[in-house]
Amino acid sequence: MSNNVRFKPLADGFSTDPFPHSIVENYAEESFMAEVLREMEAFEATVRVPQNEVFNPCFDPLEDPRLAEYPATMALFEHLGSEEFFAEMTSILAPYVDGRLDISVEEISAISRDPKKRDNFVKLSGPGDSYQVRRVHRDNPRGIYNFLFYARLPNDYSTGGNLLFHLYEGRAPGWKAALRRKLTGHELKLIKSVEYKANTMVVFINGWDSFHEVSMRKNAKVSRIVFSGGLSADRPVC
Repeated sequence: MSNNVRFKPLADGFSTDPFPHSIVENYAEESFMAEVLREMEAFEATVRVPQNEVFNPCFDPLEDPRLAEYPATMALFEHLGSEEFFAEMTSILAPYVDGRLDISVEEISAISRDPKKRDNFVKLSGPGDSYQVRRVHRDNPRGIYNFLFYARLPNDYSTGGNLLFHLYEGRAPGWKAALRRKLTGHELKLIKSVEYKANTMVVFINGWDSFHEVSMRKNAKVSRIVFSGGLSADRPVC
């Protein structure tokens, strides 16, 4: 099914401010996305955690048989886990690894061809009156790049839950100490806010300066749904 679905090129939304990334709205064709959201609405109702319980369960299509009941969702997983999709991410992000990651473009390309290295799952952040999904952070030091694909439900009337990209204005060697003491407004400058909107694809490179967070989510009665994944090395690369 995914072979028959058209997706916009990742290069359409590419930027290097504050670090290399791409944001593509209306990424999948409309009719396909409508079916994914219909299926996710049904799935979310069966796995939703209690109100205000801080828990963000992840579901792997290879490990959770319940997802097999949703053909459009499985087709989306097939696309997001494909060698072609990861090759596309590599093509736009790998040229920017120099100075950011201790890994070559050739090694990244080789890793992306190994299906065991291509992470691909869906995460549901439960409902709540007011909570922050993720505070300012950098991803795992083995990470090379990541993707986030938003599947906001039609009946999600919450506010917030947006992805925030920050420019770190401190020195590169000092970022670990800065995180330990909690980064301040003097060191971080908000550059971009990516609205949590259905059918929005975000990909970004990992690196010492790839600081991001998810804004406060308020009045949420249903889960925040994000298809997520990325590529990782067997060793720390940043």
